[in-house]
Amino acid sequence: MNTGVKKFMIIDIEGKSTNLPYDIGYIICDKYGKIYKKESFCILSNLLTYRRNPNVDKKIDLIIDDSEKLEICRTWEIVSTLEFKNKFCNDLKEFKIKYLYSFNNGFDKAMLKKIFTTEFEDLSIVFRDIKLAILQTKLLKRKYIDYCYQNNYVTRGGYVSTTVETIYRYLFNNQDFKEKHIAIEDVFAEYKILMNAFRAKKKIKWENKNAWKELNDLAIKINYPYAVR
Repeated sequence: MNTGVKKFMIIDIEGKSTNLPYDIGYIICDKYGKIYKKESFCILSNLLTYRRNPNVDKKIDLIIDDSEKLEICRTWEIVSTLEFKNKFCNDLKEFKIKYLYSFNNGFDKAMLKKIFTTEFEDLSIVFRDIKLAILQTKLLKRKYIDYCYQNNYVTRGGYVSTTVETIYRYLFNNQDFKEKHIAIEDVFAEYKILMNAFRAKKKIKWENKNAWKELNDLAIKINYPYAVR
């Protein structure tokens, strides 16, 4: 399996911080655009804890309908927590994964901790934030600040938006793009954003930073009229 090209994982996890995650999608890929494997799991026991949540009830119906399809056509593989842990760890080992990328990776890291509990540290993986990569390579400039204010992509506090939707729309000139909130589908959007950052061929510093603050600091520095002061 080792071809000499370093592979990494991009993961997206759906759930609430107060519950266990139920929808997990990831791909194994490299920075040259090759995808070696994709996986999409529904941990059924966790999904059922979200019953009577209007937003998730629709997802439950979607996953039930999906389970009736031919296996090759299904979006999700329905698994137990133990089955997910085994498959995830086997992929880390088989593809020699050291780095795990996600958008706002603090949430995904916390969700994995909930799943693996005391075994989490044994994973020996390094978490990297896609938002941080694209911030440094493509967003930290007046052009992006202009784009956000001109299109009203701002937070309630007046800061420029740094969501997946806003960034994707900016990078790929697609004003209709929306996150699906289906983990494996959102993974591919995040993958495109990360590849865009890598193609810039700029050095990326991976220390934690708040993207909204970095952009507002730049807005203040250039005396931007809508900067939050």
